[in-house]
Amino acid sequence: MAAPNIFGALYAKTYDAIYGNKNYAHECDILEQLFETKSSVISILDLGCGTGGHAAELSKRDYRITGLDQSAEMIKIAQSKNLPSCKFRQEDICSYHLDQKFDAVILMFNVIGYIPDEDRLKALLSTARQHLIPDGMLIFDFWYAPAVRKNPPGQSAREADLAGQTVYREASGTLDSDQNCVLVDCAISCGTASASEFHKVRYFELDELQLLLRQSNFYNVKFGNMPNFTTPPTPANWPALSWSKAG
Repeated sequence: MAAPNIFGALYAKTYDAIYGNKNYAHECDILEQLFETKSSVISILDLGCGTGGHAAELSKRDYRITGLDQSAEMIKIAQSKNLPSCKFRQEDICSYHLDQKFDAVILMFNVIGYIPDEDRLKALLSTARQHLIPDGMLIFDFWYAPAVRKNPPGQSAREADLAGQTVYREASGTLDSDQNCVLVDCAISCGTASASEFHKVRYFELDELQLLLRQSNFYNVKFGNMPNFTTPPTPANWPALSWSKAG
């Protein structure tokens, strides 16, 4: 199944403004705490890198990052930032091949949720494993199923400024419990430009992720709440975190 056509030109252009309050620095603090030691991780593969928010922060901390994303528009913006120690490429994150292995692979901001198809999800994990050194780390955040069911989606709106123009993003989510997905209708406007997108985002049970990771030869699989990863995932909070090692 092909990847959906999402994160188009207007969404990419307004992305950094819409999520301007996202605390990338704190999330990278969490990543560093999960690395066994700072010296054990130098090279990082950032899958679903978007406009390079995490890569920008990690590059300040002397990591070497390769960022991949299916959205050509997102990659163009990431490349335009001229981030030190970062390389960005447009790729399908389920089927790429790089002539390099990495110390860590990350998928941040619920990238894994945008792979609802089971076969593509297995391909994503398998390909990530192929690009990790033995004992390399895989880290990703995801939506925790009991929390999504307890606090079902609704409507939300964001407003931001982009070069003197007002950006609006409105989203309406509905629960598809048969497919364990949230169906999100997005409307974005910036000045006279507007666009709409449909996002199908999967949420996960811990046992299904545990099985998928083990099938892809990951071990020492752990889960935590996000951002307080030292506590277990909770039905009160959608975001959760997974980290494991490549066998």
